[in-house]
Amino acid sequence: MRLIATLTVGQNKPSELLNSAMTRARFCEIIAERVPHGESDLFLMGLFSMIDVLLDMPMVTVLENIPVDYETKAVLLGGASTLRPLYQLMLARECGDWQGTNDQAERLGLDESEVAAAYWEAVQWVRQVNSV
Repeated sequence: MRLIATLTVGQNKPSELLNSAMTRARFCEIIAERVPHGESDLFLMGLFSMIDVLLDMPMVTVLENIPVDYETKAVLLGGASTLRPLYQLMLARECGDWQGTNDQAERLGLDESEVAAAYWEAVQWVRQVNSV
C-alpha cells in the first residue's frame, strides 16, 4: 500500500480513491478466508483494481510492469478468470448493488451477512490505518 501511496503522491488524486482501493483489498483478503482462490493474492487483486485510475495509466500498461499471477491479471483486464465471481462481488457490494451482491455471494457459497460483515470490517480497517 505504501508503494501505491508513494506513486500517487503529487498526482492530485482524492484520498478517497486510495481508501476505496484499500477497502477493496481488505475486503478481498477477508473473503479469501472463505472461498477457494488458488495461489492468487486477493489483497493485491483488490488493491490493484484501481491502480490504473490512481496512476492515470491503462491497466494493461500497469500490469506489464507488475508481477501478478495469471488469474489476477485476467480479472483486472476484464477477461475470464476463476476470480471473476469474487471480483464481481467486490464491485457489487461497493456500489450498493444488493441483488448483484446476493447473486455473487450465493455463487461463492457465502451468506449475505458474511459479505456485509466482511465489508464493514474492511471499512473499519481503512479508518484505523488512516488514523495512525
